[in-house]
Amino acid sequence: MNGMGMDGQSDEEVEGLAMDSLSASLPPQAQKSWKGTNEGEACDWIEQAMGVAINPADLQQELKNGVLLCQLANKLRPGVIKKINQSEMPFAQRENIGNFCEAVRQMGVKDINSFSPDDLFEAKSIKQVVICILALGRQAHNLQEYSGPCIGARDATAQQSEGGGGGGPPLFLAW
Repeated sequence: MNGMGMDGQSDEEVEGLAMDSLSASLPPQAQKSWKGTNEGEACDWIEQAMGVAINPADLQQELKNGVLLCQLANKLRPGVIKKINQSEMPFAQRENIGNFCEAVRQMGVKDINSFSPDDLFEAKSIKQVVICILALGRQAHNLQEYSGPCIGARDATAQQSEGGGGGGPPLFLAW
């Protein structure tokens, strides 16, 4: 191909227009934190782990009530979140998000990779939410209770201590 779009635009210009239209569909608060990177990887992992498809452009709205995040945490470590609020009330949704953030800390995600409930609920930093989801997907390798798909290769120290080794696994591991 010649690197030109249908209207004589370069591939980079077409990609930029696509990102601009994607950003325009987000709430104003989310537009400033939307970078268009890694959201797809986070959504793919959630889909593989939970069987629920999430459009990266709708990530904030899909996760805002915290229910799916709590279910994901309980899938990785059963019972880590005792109560998942189904209410549409903002305080209940924020509580779900806060419970998820505490659960990921308990599962070994470093605080620097976590986020605050407002990062998601108020769309202050969707990028930080994505960072946390990706960190959790990588940490999933180390959770004995979980045997589903993970992100990235297993930590070399964990492989050595368990007698594993050899070439790294694919991005998503089959369970």
